[in-house]
Amino acid sequence: MANHVVRDLGIPTAEFAVVGDEADLAALIAEARPRRSRRGSRAPLDHSHAERAEAAEGDAERQSGVEIRNRQSGIGNRLPLAYPLFVKPVAEGTGKGITRGSKVSSPRRLAAACRAVWRRFRQPALVETYLPGREFTVGVLGTGPKARAIGTLEIVLRKGAEAHAYSYENKEDCERRVDYVLVKDALAKQAEELAVAVWRGLGCRDAGRVDFRADAAGRPRFLEVNPLAGLHPEHSDLPILCTQVGIPYVSLIGQIVESACERLPRRGRAR
Repeated sequence: MANHVVRDLGIPTAEFAVVGDEADLAALIAEARPRRSRRGSRAPLDHSHAERAEAAEGDAERQSGVEIRNRQSGIGNRLPLAYPLFVKPVAEGTGKGITRGSKVSSPRRLAAACRAVWRRFRQPALVETYLPGREFTVGVLGTGPKARAIGTLEIVLRKGAEAHAYSYENKEDCERRVDYVLVKDALAKQAEELAVAVWRGLGCRDAGRVDFRADAAGRPRFLEVNPLAGLHPEHSDLPILCTQVGIPYVSLIGQIVESACERLPRRGRAR
């Protein structure tokens, strides 16, 4: 899966585990513990930004994680064991399977969320450490050395949206629930550099998006890559981004076609 490859490329990700069955789930539940501060007390819910960063660093130093090996993929995963966690299908798009119940803070809720993914989507659940920071999507155009970031949108949930994540319901009702804010600050620039590295490292082509969310210390972490991003001119994230950076929809489609055409055999080349 992409998370493993991206992590091997040196791109920061949320820590994660693929949980494919009850044995995996039991191993995870047996080891998971509430998030605690450096002093060993349960961390309060209203940390300041600096306190959240310190608590996160302390957890990383202190917790050893649990090894979960998914039978289908044979891939080992280590997960720092601190709630809250985030549960979603391992292979879906458009926020499918992400709901208000995806963020879990107890063994009971973790089990319920994993089983809901198995039952509805018939695939393993991806369990990640919950990232509480800003969420970004970076648009990328081109292939290989020509790939470039064209801009970054911050996903800002309005009052009344499903909390904690850019869920399927939030996406589908984005006109009322979401603000797409073009950002050019230092964190956005860092996300763009990482996005191009992900795009090239995974061999993605032509056009798409790479999504990030910041951790408690404000560092962007890879969420997912969208190599076949939606192209609805008014509803899909990539065209929305292009509109905000001044790339007309027709130009976006033209650049995708031009990039793809570069892979066609040149005229006169032996077949």
